[in-house]
Amino acid sequence: MVQAEFLKVSMTEGLRHKLDNYCKTCITDPSDLIDDVLTDYLAHKEVEVASLVNGYQEMAALNTEICHEFIACESEAYDHIR
Repeated sequence: MVQAEFLKVSMTEGLRHKLDNYCKTCITDPSDLIDDVLTDYLAHKEVEVASLVNGYQEMAALNTEICHEFIACESEAYDHIR
């Protein structure tokens, strides 16, 4: 068995009431429910972040190409500024 660590969680009275009612109805321990909810939430966020990283990686080549296309324009503009 894994040693559990304690975390103090603050919530509104209304939310605590809903949590208590849900846990009584479903015969679930609040700690188990919170653990499940956080596990699902963090897994969802991992997928979101992985998707963003993948998108940025896919766009890297296109962004590099765009930068190379405009480097001559940038150089010419810089020459006029000096």
